[in-house]
Amino acid sequence: MRKASRVYPLIIVLLLAGASCGNPGGRTEITETYSAPVQPVAPSSITPKQAGASVETSAPNLQWDMPSGWTSVPATAMRLANFRVGPAQDTECYASVLKGAAGGVGLNMERWRGQMDVEGPPLDEAAIAALPKITVLGQSASLLEARGTYRGMEGQSHGDYMLLGTVAQREGYSVFVKMIGPMATVQSQREAFIAFCGSLR
Repeated sequence: MRKASRVYPLIIVLLLAGASCGNPGGRTEITETYSAPVQPVAPSSITPKQAGASVETSAPNLQWDMPSGWTSVPATAMRLANFRVGPAQDTECYASVLKGAAGGVGLNMERWRGQMDVEGPPLDEAAIAALPKITVLGQSASLLEARGTYRGMEGQSHGDYMLLGTVAQREGYSVFVKMIGPMATVQSQREAFIAFCGSLR
């Protein structure tokens, strides 16, 4: 009986060791999960043309006219058209194309309002419908105008900023156009922004 009492603890130790094989330390390793953003429909290798020219892209084959005084900067994976605006080039304007609804108009406008620290109730369908209307891709679209403190992706804050943003949804994709910068510059470029949106085709 004394021998048996020594064997059982040994068996238990061997079983525990076997259970931890292939898993150092015997712990379950959990990796962080995340959702990747929807990839743009258009490629990122588009080279914008000079001021006043029309730029053509592949699917969804968008074209646009760049307003006078704007400066083209290289497109990125998320920015199909990308510009710097204003005498100090401290204002940016860009257009993005995403597959499907990409969250919809209301959700994206709320996200933009959050970037500007705008207070107040969320925009419902009635509030969005009451916003000023501009033309994007030949159709009517609501124009969001937000003023406040802009909080960038890296956490930096910029006071007295203004944002212009609009969303146009077509079959299979959505186009987002946004301008952000110091209030004085954005206000002076409001009509140019509207003209750029109207030139998208």
